[in-house]
Amino acid sequence: MSLEELSTPCLLLNLATLRRNCEQMSQRMKAMGVSLRPHLKTAKSIDVARLATDGHDPAVSVSTLLE
Repeated sequence: MSLEELSTPCLLLNLATLRRNCEQMSQRMKAMGVSLRPHLKTAKSIDVARLATDGHDPAVSVSTLLE
């Protein structure tokens, strides 16, 4: 599928970058001894939520209940 064929709006992510950023975020929160509760307004994706909360409480923040 080409970019022109995608329905918009849609979320496109570089998976390697996402994983690296989530790991860095996780390590930083653990080092600081604080809870992690990522905000998922942009991603709106259960897959991204799982990556972002791996190794932490699975709680996330959203703007609306639909999200």
